Amino acid sequence: MGLRGQFPRAIENCTSLTGLDLSNTFILSHDTQSDINCLKSIRDSLEDPLNLLKTSWTFNNLAEGSICNYVGVTCLNPAENRVCGIVLANMGLKGEFPKGIEDCRELVNLDLSGNEISESIPSGIGNCSYLEVLKLDNNKLTGQISQQLSQLKNLRIFSVANNLLSGPVPLMMILNILEINNG
Repeated sequence: MGLRGQFPRAIENCTSLTGLDLSNTFILSHDTQSDINCLKSIRDSLEDPLNLLKTSWTFNNLAEGSICNYVGVTCLNPAENRVCGIVLANMGLKGEFPKGIEDCRELVNLDLSGNEISESIPSGIGNCSYLEVLKLDNNKLTGQISQQLSQLKNLRIFSVANNLLSGPVPLMMILNILEINNG
């Protein structure tokens, strides 16, 4: 069956080790594990009445590229497990906005529109520095839009219409979007 997961750092303490056979073993990189944590956060925090995530996002096979075949997930390079897109629009998903989305560090496109996602947009999403498209319209989001979203310097499309949000969109966020789209 082989090992799974990250390589233990304690191996550095094995000073007398003269050989280690890792054939038939799959070791996850830190980046891959981060994306897997992100996807698990989404799956575990949302009700999925159509069972699309439950049946597709099984995490049984974590070979490179396997998560790129999950429903709604795209990757820059299909041979790797680096998530660049999550499109789960109009899937009837319900529940709190998944906090772990911030673990998908190379995310370019996030579309959760047309669901019943509630609570506030987590400020940690501002750490997804590659994000170009953020579609969250037609949900049940509440609270204010965090100033941290102004850190999204590559954001071209931002849609939060038809939610229960209060307060303005941060000015720096608007200026960044205008600069990208006009410049």
